[in-house]
Amino acid sequence: ALTDNNSLTTETATGNINFKGAITTTGDFVTKGSGAIEFTSSLTAASVDTTTQSKTQLGGNVFTTGKQTYGNLQLDAANISLSTNGNEVKFNGTVDSKAGLISNLSIDSPAGTNITFTGKVGNVNALGNITTTTAGLTDFKDTVNAGIVKSNGTLGSTAFGGNVNAISVDTKSQATTQISANITTTGTQAYGGAVTLANNPTLT
Repeated sequence: ALTDNNSLTTETATGNINFKGAITTTGDFVTKGSGAIEFTSSLTAASVDTTTQSKTQLGGNVFTTGKQTYGNLQLDAANISLSTNGNEVKFNGTVDSKAGLISNLSIDSPAGTNITFTGKVGNVNALGNITTTTAGLTDFKDTVNAGIVKSNGTLGSTAFGGNVNAISVDTKSQATTQISANITTTGTQAYGGAVTLANNPTLT
């Protein structure tokens, strides 16, 4: 385990970084490098930014008081939780389960800032259930391949910008839902509040 009362920055040119134990810091956690970075346990910090890494591997939960920003993300455990005290969570790359694993992802930012998936979700290896909680916008800008996709937060909204393949989709607790691509499920689809459609999507 690593405990630090200052901001923590890691920097390598092209090499990989591996943290074997839990990390706790009261400052920001920032990585500067082009290799992969792996966390096998939990991470607690003021904020987290691993955008520059070729891949971030999470084997434990992440809690921050500030924002969380990731590049390409791989989930290495069956259940991963990302929590922040009402700050943004943003994925600037793809989000995948580890090969041979179907990972559930829970993101909790209840105070109202956005949760943004810029790249494909389940691009190579599908995710399990994706549960988001925010009073802001949960924005899936690209395709989603997952189990149950559920958005919580009565003041929040959800946007689907790419095709979705899932077991079920549930945004019925949301104030608004924006659908701009096809949504295909083997189970139910439930949408709440005002629903806005664009680009002639098909729901099946």
